[in-house]
Amino acid sequence: MMSMQFLTRNLRLRVASLRGFSSATVTEKSEIADKTQNTAKQTQSKPSRSLDLFEKLKSLDHPPAGKEQTVTRSNPTRKPSSVSKFEAGKSAVSLSSSISNATTVTELLNLSENDLTRDNAMSVLTKLSVWTASSQANVKEFENDYRFLKVCRKLSSNKASTKQDVENLVQNHQQKSAELEMVLSIAGDDEASKIVETLSLPQKVKVFASLARKKTRSIEVLKTLASTISGHTGKLNLKECSDILFAMTSLNFIDEMLLCRISMDINRGLPKNLDKTAVVGSIVTSLGFLKYKEPALLDNLTEWVINKQELCRSKDLASLLLTLALVNYRPKNFDEITTKLLPKITRDDLSANEWLDYVWALSVLELHQSTHLESILRPEFLEKLTLEQELNDILPSQKMKLLNINAVAKYLTSNYDGPFLKSDSTVNNCPLGYRKSKKILIQGLLDTLKNLFTTDSYIRTEHNTKLGFVIDAECVLNKNRMPLAVESTHKDAFRVALMVLDYHDMCKGCKNDPNGYNALAFKLLAKIGYTVLQIPHTEFSTSDKVLKRVQYLDTQLKNIVNQSSKRT
Repeated sequence: MMSMQFLTRNLRLRVASLRGFSSATVTEKSEIADKTQNTAKQTQSKPSRSLDLFEKLKSLDHPPAGKEQTVTRSNPTRKPSSVSKFEAGKSAVSLSSSISNATTVTELLNLSENDLTRDNAMSVLTKLSVWTASSQANVKEFENDYRFLKVCRKLSSNKASTKQDVENLVQNHQQKSAELEMVLSIAGDDEASKIVETLSLPQKVKVFASLARKKTRSIEVLKTLASTISGHTGKLNLKECSDILFAMTSLNFIDEMLLCRISMDINRGLPKNLDKTAVVGSIVTSLGFLKYKEPALLDNLTEWVINKQELCRSKDLASLLLTLALVNYRPKNFDEITTKLLPKITRDDLSANEWLDYVWALSVLELHQSTHLESILRPEFLEKLTLEQELNDILPSQKMKLLNINAVAKYLTSNYDGPFLKSDSTVNNCPLGYRKSKKILIQGLLDTLKNLFTTDSYIRTEHNTKLGFVIDAECVLNKNRMPLAVESTHKDAFRVALMVLDYHDMCKGCKNDPNGYNALAFKLLAKIGYTVLQIPHTEFSTSDKVLKRVQYLDTQLKNIVNQSSKRT
């Protein structure tokens, strides 16, 4: 039957050619003739009608000598006829229907031998993913099948047109998990997001971890992962929670709904964890990097570490303190940290950078002693820190912490008689720039202040305190809230430090809570005579009208002057 249809179609093409309606070239005619001859050889056992058609077709392709055929060729750009469009559409519908009705992997992959459209390939891949997630199919059965790889390549940016091209991809897929490849090997975020939705909870965690390893920050896929994991009814174990937190840290992707979901699973799984300190240490470290402040979670983690202190390394204990400092949180069992954990952490157990982080954390949590500060501010420690970095200079973040510790020793530690940083130290050359998002907020603040005060002499901006931070803007007000020259010294006046807090300056989870860096800066500012006015991005926006911003600042300045007057 197939031979019959083939010969009939070609006969129609030749007749149409003679009438001037064919767009085939001479080369195409010869190719069709060759195919016809080959097909005729395979169909000699067919009825005589097929042979008669073949003879007629042959006579058209090879006319008697002396009789030239004149073939009228149409414009090569001529659009296909409505019949061709109808047949193509009918074929596409038939293929889509076949894909939908396929019941086995073999049947589905056989369909990929056809000329698939991108939608067809997406349907095949999605169906395989669903079968894999529901254990109806084993990915090892088809992960290296060239037909499966052809489907993946169809969805990718680099298309393989031949079987050999596709088979060459096998070497790149042999060591990879097929269920992840179905998501990660395709180029389009839309297709990847659709497939992510069909995966099981463990598979979604694997995809999250794989994206982190590859440093692939596809926001659309990450959002899909976050929303589907958050809403999944299954439970995450501690290892899966740890993997997701690490991935969020590596990709700088924060989703607070997902963090809330992970917190619940960690709180549920911690009591069952008897001796796996590594996974708890990873969770604690990631929470610090993310600056996620969830009191119940931090209380439970602190309690677990205290109870399992004999199993924990000094680095794990120091990591817990650093995380608590980064979110500026004192857990319920804070006193036990002093009596049980601090004695176990010694200088010899940590590298120079880890010791710097540890002492900085103690300074933020007000657990430091003079000996801690002295160990950091000695010249030999700075030399050791520089050698450890294998660079000509230490990192800006390390310089900032050194300046913070130096300020804590100078202003927040009584009876400190140890060394301080030298005035000509390279640490003082600490670049303290602004992020783009914060620059926009600060510029909005300055524009607002100019509407409050009549002259620039009443405002000072970006003042480097040499304490490890910058004052975004400052002004001096008397008791009647009248502005005074900021560069002059005034009696019975209030020097106000206006500190802008953008998204990165605040903890996640607890709204409007400054992180540890800013909390320490505010303590130091208060100690050296400033009245601090915090301006969080949640209350002050450049998208607001100028009048609204002016009213907001005027109210805030009035409140802090009144409060300061009561204290004095």
